[in-house]
Amino acid sequence: MMGQFYSEGLAFRGGMPLYFYVLFLGIKTPLPILLALAAGLVEVWRRRREAGPFFLIFMFLFWIVPFSLIGAKWLRYMLSWMPTVTIIAAIGMVKILAWLSALLKPRMSRQRVLALDAALAGVFLVVPLWIGLKAAPFYSLYLNPLGMGRAGYYSPHEEFNDAGLREAIQQVCVEAPDGASVGGETPPVFAHYLHKFGREDLHYFQLSDPRKRSEAPRSSYVVVQEGRKYFENIAFIQDLESQDQPIHTINLEGACAAKVYHSQELAQLRRPQ
Repeated sequence: MMGQFYSEGLAFRGGMPLYFYVLFLGIKTPLPILLALAAGLVEVWRRRREAGPFFLIFMFLFWIVPFSLIGAKWLRYMLSWMPTVTIIAAIGMVKILAWLSALLKPRMSRQRVLALDAALAGVFLVVPLWIGLKAAPFYSLYLNPLGMGRAGYYSPHEEFNDAGLREAIQQVCVEAPDGASVGGETPPVFAHYLHKFGREDLHYFQLSDPRKRSEAPRSSYVVVQEGRKYFENIAFIQDLESQDQPIHTINLEGACAAKVYHSQELAQLRRPQ
C-alpha cells in the first residue's frame, strides 16, 4: 500500500493501516456521492435516537470498526459495506434538496425551485453514471480528484488485478527465442496465454521461488507487475530494476501496470534475505 509492505497481523501490529477503508471510500467515491454521504452522516447522527437512523449508524460502525482492525484488507470487502453507505448517501441527497428548497422558496417561484432541485438531483445521478462509463474498462483504477491522479499507487494489487499482464506476456511471446525462460508471479495466467499465443515452448518460473530463480538461465525474460510485489520477491525485483532497463512497459490510465525485462545476468542478482 503506497509503496509500503505490511504483514497480515492486526492493524496495530504491522498489518494494513487502520485508515485503509476510509481512505479508499474517500478517493474512489464520486464527489457528489461523497458530499451526499457527508450530509447523510450528519443527518442520521442528528436523528440517532430514532430506530431507522440508529440502525444505519449501527450497521455503518459494525462494518468499519472490525474490518479496520484486521490486518489483511481488500477493496472487494467493501462491497458488503456499500448498501449502508449508499442508503446514508441517499438520505443526505434528500436532505440537501430539502435544504436548498427551503433556502430558495422565499426568493424564487415554486416552478424554478423544482427545476433547480431536479437539476441537482440529476447531478447526483448522472455524474456517477458518466464517471462509471468513462472509467471503463479499468474501473478499479478510478480515482476522484482527491486521489490526485495517482492511479495504481494506493493499492496496486487491488487496483490493477493483473491488468496489463496479457499484453506483457504477448510481447515476450513475440520476441523470445525458442525454449527461452520467462519469470512472473501468476502461473495459471502465464500457462493460459503461453498456450493462447502458441508459445508453449517457453519455460515459466516463479519470481518468488528462490530455487526456481536460481535454476533459470542467466539470460531470461522477466515480467514485473506492480501489483505482484511481495516480501518474497521484492529484493530480487529491486536489484533487477536497479541494474536493467525494461524493454517494454505496459501503462494503463497513465499508471505503469507491468514491465518486461530481458535480463542477461539473472543468476547474479541478489536474492531475498
